[in-house]
Amino acid sequence: MKLSQLKSQPVPAVYMKDGEPLNLMVEADMLTPQFLDEMSMLDAAVRGKGKAKAAVSFSEQARQFSFFVNVLSRVIAAWDLTEENGKAIPVTVDSLRTLPLVILADLFEVCVKAGTPGTDDKKKSDASISQAVN
Repeated sequence: MKLSQLKSQPVPAVYMKDGEPLNLMVEADMLTPQFLDEMSMLDAAVRGKGKAKAAVSFSEQARQFSFFVNVLSRVIAAWDLTEENGKAIPVTVDSLRTLPLVILADLFEVCVKAGTPGTDDKKKSDASISQAVN
């Protein structure tokens, strides 16, 4: 089997803000254990949890959020975010940098959940695998 056969297509995810959905297509294959470890350290540093709290300066937090934006620009394959006039906003580093930090953190959480085992799509896939093996 080739590694490419284990890769999946982007999966749908929804971010809700004030009762309005933002529909996303997430490159769930980018969410590897190594990636999640790196993001966990980033999250701890940015939110001031654990040992990272005292060691992270404002400039370090800014650098880390720039990294965070770059990662989201690669994980979000598509979305239906538009300007007030209805014009589609592309998923880019520049467009993500205009969003509040709390929204970026929420979007990241939605993306991680979309790529985490235990979602409905993953359960369907597991059922298919179980049937094929038995």
